[in-house]
Amino acid sequence: MNSSSVAGVEVDSKRHVFLLARVGARLLKRKADQMVYAMEIKPQRFRPELLKHLVHLPNLEQIQLSGTSVSDADLKALVQLPKLIAIGLNQTFISDQGIEVLTQSTSLRTIQVEGTQVSSQAMEAFQRTR
Repeated sequence: MNSSSVAGVEVDSKRHVFLLARVGARLLKRKADQMVYAMEIKPQRFRPELLKHLVHLPNLEQIQLSGTSVSDADLKALVQLPKLIAIGLNQTFISDQGIEVLTQSTSLRTIQVEGTQVSSQAMEAFQRTR
């Protein structure tokens, strides 16, 4: 391990951080010299192809996509995030199919789905898998 690395923390891709910031994504760090742990994309700036950049932020724990046009199929990109524990999907077009996709994530614990077409049965099924 070199002097700039920390055990258990992977380094964010500077290129992908730059690309996300350039389109207006809000990227949060606990301290300036640490990795990105949370990201928010404003609804008017969201494009599904932006989600492919998130796999290059390996320490990402939280994503806020509320009010965006994210679809059930778009969520497949998020399943690959090893530390993702929470996602905000309020006021989106997500349905039970999207929750089924997110069930594949082993780290995800919290999904916010107010104002969506997600059924209480789908959320209960998700919670049983946690």
